[in-house]
Amino acid sequence: MRRKWILLIALMASASTWAHAQTLIVNSGVVVQEVVAKNTIKHPYRGKKGMVITDESPLIKTIIGGDVNAVRALLKSKKINVNQPTIDGSSALIVATFKSTAAMVQTLISYGADVVQKDGAGLAALHYAAIIGDLDKIKLLASLDPLVDRPDTQGVTPLFYAYINDHIAAAELLITEFGARINQLDSTGDLLAFLVVQHNNNPAVIRHMIDQNLNLFKRNITDQSLIDVAKKAKNKAVLQELQTASDAQIKAYLEKQKAAQAAAHKPAAP
Repeated sequence: MRRKWILLIALMASASTWAHAQTLIVNSGVVVQEVVAKNTIKHPYRGKKGMVITDESPLIKTIIGGDVNAVRALLKSKKINVNQPTIDGSSALIVATFKSTAAMVQTLISYGADVVQKDGAGLAALHYAAIIGDLDKIKLLASLDPLVDRPDTQGVTPLFYAYINDHIAAAELLITEFGARINQLDSTGDLLAFLVVQHNNNPAVIRHMIDQNLNLFKRNITDQSLIDVAKKAKNKAVLQELQTASDAQIKAYLEKQKAAQAAAHKPAAP
């Protein structure tokens, strides 16, 4: 009987550990963060809230309160580790990036906050700056992160969090000043652009991606093109942008091929 109880307790503990480990759900291509035991940060690809904070430690509460001097005093005491993970699986810097000011982010960094520290879904502070489109925080964090295309657990980079959340200026900044790449692949080998076409109906975002030399002819693992995905999403405005750009690229390619063939058959000068 005692062995049965020990086995039951072990199985319950294992199930609990597994539940906490299941932080990501993939549902029809949409990745969201599962709320587990009230101590979870939520990472929807779209949405303004995006973070549930249950950590009530003095540092986190003071960061959310926005008092930079009070945070500085806490860190000066050296009784608090600025990189101690929160009970939500996040970090002080991530919370400050999403919930406070650039001055707060700078203060934490000056006291040794790790800019590449990730949460349970693999997002670092720069991902969160891109999600909210805060240019000052993006400049600060990207200048200190040697890998601007740092992926989360699904392979999504800050650039594509910016695009998915309609932050074209943030995307422009990441590309032009920090070298973020438009034709980046996710963890399955698909272009991250497929996520944007699936979850953003803003043609201006798609147009900006196209202007950055987006590969329009790359197909995903189910052999669909970006145009196919836009058709399936019934997004007429985005579909129109993709078709127009695709037609233009095909025309330019054919003209280039025609010119090359003409040059090859041109008689040699006497």
